[in-house]
Amino acid sequence: MPYFLRADQFHGRALDISVGSLSPTINWKTHASEIFLFPDKTIQEEISTAMEGFENYINALTHAIESVRTLEGAIVDEVSREGSPSTLGELVSNGGIQIGPFGSQLHAHEYVDEGLPVVMPADLTADGLRYDRLRRITEQTAERLAKHRVRTGDILLPRRGDLNKRALINEHEAVWLCGTGSVRVRLDDLGDAPLVVRLLR
Repeated sequence: MPYFLRADQFHGRALDISVGSLSPTINWKTHASEIFLFPDKTIQEEISTAMEGFENYINALTHAIESVRTLEGAIVDEVSREGSPSTLGELVSNGGIQIGPFGSQLHAHEYVDEGLPVVMPADLTADGLRYDRLRRITEQTAERLAKHRVRTGDILLPRRGDLNKRALINEHEAVWLCGTGSVRVRLDDLGDAPLVVRLLR
């Protein structure tokens, strides 16, 4: 049976004819007799031209993104120079900066498969949150830890590990919980939050 090189069927075939149980190795002599499908020259040239166009487009987008980020940095720098000096503490009221619950307040056995997400430092990125490995708690546990809930406009930061991370909480993420190892910053003027996040970057 002929295969396309990148096809799933060929991948399965390659595993079938590999040798070794603990660490399967490609049997090149066997592969040498396999039959593969190749498009004719005209189609190959069309594919090559299309792929080159895609690569040029990706390179142009990458350059545009870098240019925008450079411009953003310049704008933030300009705003910072012209604004009045301030500390983060001066932008929040008492209780505006709140660390997440300690392990003694939120135990490992209280995490559940379905429930309210808890944002840990590992869930923070340079520009927001990743959702693929959020841990969760029940609503009842969240009520007990109500002071750690987040609201729209809150800023979450890690207090250990990679400190080049931060997230600005949106409406969808509101009422989630600031987790162990994270810090919640709630500004008095939520309108300042987008700029503060960029300044923290």
